[in-house]
Amino acid sequence: MEQQGLARILHLRGVPFLKALLEIEEQRFSDSQFLKGSTFEEINISFGLFPAARAYPVYFAGDVTRPISKKIFVGINPGYSSSPRQIAEQKYLEQQGSFDGYCRIFSDFFALHEKGLLPYFANIGGFLRRYSGIHQRIDWNWFQDNVISLDLIPYHSQNAAGLQIRDPKIFREVYFEILLRILEHLDPREPIFFHGFPTVVKYLEQPVFRGAIDFQKRHAFWLGTFNKKFKFIGLPFLTRVAGGKDALVAQIKRSEGIQRDH
Repeated sequence: MEQQGLARILHLRGVPFLKALLEIEEQRFSDSQFLKGSTFEEINISFGLFPAARAYPVYFAGDVTRPISKKIFVGINPGYSSSPRQIAEQKYLEQQGSFDGYCRIFSDFFALHEKGLLPYFANIGGFLRRYSGIHQRIDWNWFQDNVISLDLIPYHSQNAAGLQIRDPKIFREVYFEILLRILEHLDPREPIFFHGFPTVVKYLEQPVFRGAIDFQKRHAFWLGTFNKKFKFIGLPFLTRVAGGKDALVAQIKRSEGIQRDH
């Protein structure tokens, strides 16, 4: 997603912006060959990511046409697997169109192709049970009704080990601007959960992000804002917290209580 491509759609807001964004990406990904100068090489140069096969970018997953009261999670970037399920997922998105496909992917695709939650979403489900006191079954249909998932960098990789943001200024002007547009549309009334700490810290400590992303560590989690407007709780993802999720949730609840008292 180059700056010129984004500039063509910046006059749009909400769902029209998201549809136009994915139309641009569909056009970029229409060539499945991994050639020099291709979209895939551009992604590799910008982020150190090079998936084994074509995979449409995941700017969002979940029904963004009905965002009210949904819990919003932001991850670092979507994972990629060479499993038959991943191949089927891409075919599903091609058939549905990526906007409609990603809006319905939890119930229309994952619910039909997965016997249980994928590890990333199972981790989210386990956290939400404790944080929100949920007692009902958390399955893909529950995710479809209650969760929207976003990604800081929308391009797939098998892991985040080699991930880089080579040009923070361009990232701020393109990808972070896209994230802000999505959040403006979703209009969250409660804090967002940023599911990528502490790994993401090294990417966001660049001077160019000051004011755009601010955060401070509190115990085993982080508190911050996107664009001084959208509050988030930064959750550890790749490290274990002493006491597990129960201790983490207890720390967050205590912090929320202290903030309300003041």
